[in-house]
Amino acid sequence: MREEDASEIAKPLELAICQLSISLAAAQSVLGASEFAQFKRVVGIAIGNISYELLGPIYVQHPGLAPSGLRDT
Repeated sequence: MREEDASEIAKPLELAICQLSISLAAAQSVLGASEFAQFKRVVGIAIGNISYELLGPIYVQHPGLAPSGLRDT
């Protein structure tokens, strides 16, 4: 896959992770403890799947696209 194409695929996936993270803050303020724990678990699984299954292979093929905190130094 060309780097330009990989970047176009990665950007919305990275934004999805950001949006899911934002949803955690919103949910924490309105859900009870047990509801929030379940919500947080499901969001964590979704973020993990996006990161590992979708973004991981892109970052392996195109390391320069990985966020600086995930790059090998």
